[in-house]
Amino acid sequence: MSDVIKKNKPCPCGSGKKYKNCCASKKTRLDGIVFKIDKVVKSIRIGPNNEIFLFDRDKKVIEPVWTNFRRSYERHNKSEKTLTEVPLRTPKFLFNEVDHLCQYNILFALDANTKIHNERKISAATFIQCILEKQIDSVLASYQIVHQHYWLDLEENAEKIALCDLVHNINIREGNKVLVGIVTDCDYGNLSKLNAGEIPILGDIYLPANIKLIYASSDTGKEALSNQLVSECDKESNIIIADIINNFSHYELSQTVDMSE
Repeated sequence: MSDVIKKNKPCPCGSGKKYKNCCASKKTRLDGIVFKIDKVVKSIRIGPNNEIFLFDRDKKVIEPVWTNFRRSYERHNKSEKTLTEVPLRTPKFLFNEVDHLCQYNILFALDANTKIHNERKISAATFIQCILEKQIDSVLASYQIVHQHYWLDLEENAEKIALCDLVHNINIREGNKVLVGIVTDCDYGNLSKLNAGEIPILGDIYLPANIKLIYASSDTGKEALSNQLVSECDKESNIIIADIINNFSHYELSQTVDMSE
């Protein structure tokens, strides 16, 4: 049986596009499950529903500290480029990134950008909410901008300020009863520590246990939903900054203003 993907067949990445119009010319994507474990793994077993079971030398099940789905590609003389990384509630391997995103009850994305104009520091952030609806053999995704902010001469990291604001609003509106995913391209190296509550987002603000950060690159991998969402946030934030630069006198009197109305 041939493993060659026919060019007019649906792309296996889950985008819904034909393979020739999607991943045919891209570097080969590597999908996998990564774990943090504190024991030596002797064997691995895949269950009937793609559950992943890890066993130690005594044939006892090992519970990972955390489990993530990761999509990446190899680079010449460099480490792999991570396109997206999704924290999982349970070790399970599904066939595409969207299936893993469906574990979240609510899904947001955010991105913030900063530019210097006439020695003034201009920052803007965009928040998107994504709704995933499972169909018989697919997932329907829809999204809309729910919030936008700008800051002038902000001293702190704009993306971390925006993340703290979003987490605060989620806690007020949803509490801690639902699992929330936030797609961001910020601080990938600390993703797992932030999700485990080992380090704060900013100051003394930590991520609640029911909210997880999902990493997605905003500049590559746009065939995947998480990358599309953070890329859209990036684009809209740049639009805000461009408008501020072109109409600076209108914005100069205000800071941290909600622009979503």
